[in-house]
Amino acid sequence: MLARSGPNGRVVGLDRDESLLVIARGDHVFPNLRFVNGDVLNFAFQESFDIVTAARVLQWINPPELAITKMVQAAAPAGKIVILDYNHDNNAWEPDPPSEFMRFYKAFLEWRFANGWNNRMADCLPGLFQSQGLERIQVHIEDEVARHGDPDFSTVGAIWLNVIETLGPQLVEAGFLAERERTEAECVYREWIDTNLHVQTLQMRTVEGTGSIMRAEPGDTSYRRYAVPIHNPAANTPAPAITPAANQRIKAALVCASWTAWTISFASKRAFSISRYSSSRTSPAASLTCSANNLPARVSVLRTASVNSATPA
Repeated sequence: MLARSGPNGRVVGLDRDESLLVIARGDHVFPNLRFVNGDVLNFAFQESFDIVTAARVLQWINPPELAITKMVQAAAPAGKIVILDYNHDNNAWEPDPPSEFMRFYKAFLEWRFANGWNNRMADCLPGLFQSQGLERIQVHIEDEVARHGDPDFSTVGAIWLNVIETLGPQLVEAGFLAERERTEAECVYREWIDTNLHVQTLQMRTVEGTGSIMRAEPGDTSYRRYAVPIHNPAANTPAPAITPAANQRIKAALVCASWTAWTISFASKRAFSISRYSSSRTSPAASLTCSANNLPARVSVLRTASVNSATPA
């Protein structure tokens, strides 16, 4: 996005953790990039953006529709909203993991549900987009697939070890798991990924939608609608091209998310990934079930793409 914004464009990163913003500002210095301290649920920008995007964020927000409302408010008329997120209910391993890990994973899903965090967030996004009046809604299949023999397989396979170590204590404190069960899961899973894991598939979807009104300044031919492919820096592949033609510029882009110690990474100067949003405990949402087989009208599933990722859930 930085490359497509041009010298007169701007990219803004939003996060509510100032300590992590200090790291981001020190590591990534570009004249048209700035980082702002704020919460996506209550932050109001005085400017508008051609693209507003978030990756792996809404899975940690209750209610997610409020975050999408704020993103739509920050977008210019006919601006693009692009969100990447998980369906944790549909993650899969080949062969099946040991029972000690599955006990942890079941507790992980229950803990998330009790906090009102959607375990099928990606499948819910098209309906939430439609409820916000977004048009041209498109769903991109972006599963993160790690196969035995891949150069980064050991790193990618260890994603859930990071989750057990970092989030596991919170599950124990909340009563969803005993500490003995957490440590058993960590030990058994560590050995299993080294000896038995063949394929890990984390189900992800990128959903994009466009506002319904086009607004451009007189004589301004640089304003265009953009579809922004989500790029994973950990995959060590070139950042995908942004459509339409390369000479058309994004005037402004806003990234709403939370930087964490897990991932603060840029891919060339064109895209960057942000791992998760940390929210306070809240009551369960009234309904957390969405189905990929019940997409809203006028929603198209465009393509399938498998990528590797070293980014934790």
